[in-house]
Amino acid sequence: MTELENLRKKYAQSQKITEKFKEELSERTLRELENNTIIADSIPMKQIIQKSLKLAHIGASNILILGASGTGKGLLAKFIHKNSNRREDPFVEINCAAIPENLLEAELFGFEKGAFTGAAEIGKVGLIELAQGGTLFLDEIGDMPINLQTKLLKYLDDKQFRRLGGTKSINVECATISATNRDLRDRVQNSLFREDLYYRLSSFTLEIPSLCDRRDDIPRLVRFYLEKYNKKYNRSTHISSKVVAQLQNYSFPGNVRELKSLIENGVVLSEDASLDSYFANIEKKSSPFLPVLDMPASSKPIDLSETLREVEKQLLVKAKQHCETTRQMSLYLNICQSTVVRKLQKHGL
Repeated sequence: MTELENLRKKYAQSQKITEKFKEELSERTLRELENNTIIADSIPMKQIIQKSLKLAHIGASNILILGASGTGKGLLAKFIHKNSNRREDPFVEINCAAIPENLLEAELFGFEKGAFTGAAEIGKVGLIELAQGGTLFLDEIGDMPINLQTKLLKYLDDKQFRRLGGTKSINVECATISATNRDLRDRVQNSLFREDLYYRLSSFTLEIPSLCDRRDDIPRLVRFYLEKYNKKYNRSTHISSKVVAQLQNYSFPGNVRELKSLIENGVVLSEDASLDSYFANIEKKSSPFLPVLDMPASSKPIDLSETLREVEKQLLVKAKQHCETTRQMSLYLNICQSTVVRKLQKHGL
């Protein structure tokens, strides 16, 4: 009887900890959604928002969000959760690339007492279990270790799993959203990602365009972050429409994350109320190298269009020598990946 009473107390303690975690996760998600918003003035982003709302309203699961780093994949996942019928339940996020491989399984599935050396005396609830009734967001899913992908696939199929060191199956019903900036098809071909898991996770796919493909969103993003950081740092800075137009011509290889960082730095570091001078030299940072051209010595007229075309081709060739993928080339040339692909096709490269 004493042993049973001790087990009952430990179980009650474990349940209290679980409920506390769920409450904290829900409160944190709401705070993040209040402090951030999705700007959708451009046609590509409006289409993404429409699709996201439709998926949220029908209670869709196994949604895969694609996009370059810094485009806002995590924010879109929270947006879908907020507009679904699961909004009152937890939104649990885990970054598959940020947690060491030997700890990731324990974080996802939890563990029982004594499951391994150093395990807590009462065990630990896994993040999947915490997402009961809500949404599980698997960020950077492309970096999940191959051996753990099998266990994740089994859970997605059966909605059941066992904690590390456990013998009892635990049922968890929650929506699953995944995100990655990697090419999962390429990783499947290179045996780095399970093909069956890829198809399981991508019942619905949303691809967020890079910021250079949604330039119409930049003015409102600038105003949003300017207001946010003015309030945060008790400043009253402003930016002229001329500088905002210049920002629209910048490629932003770091996407929205880079824009956000630029605005915050400007608000904090600028000595003047106007940030125009702070952003005056932004274009100087945009080119990693300058081409060397052999200009003709004669007075023969120069065909500007043909010369620019040749310069563009030289830059693409040089970028291909330094980079392995079009994504790396886009960062090297400071242009969008879609632009790189289009120009490679144009020049037959």
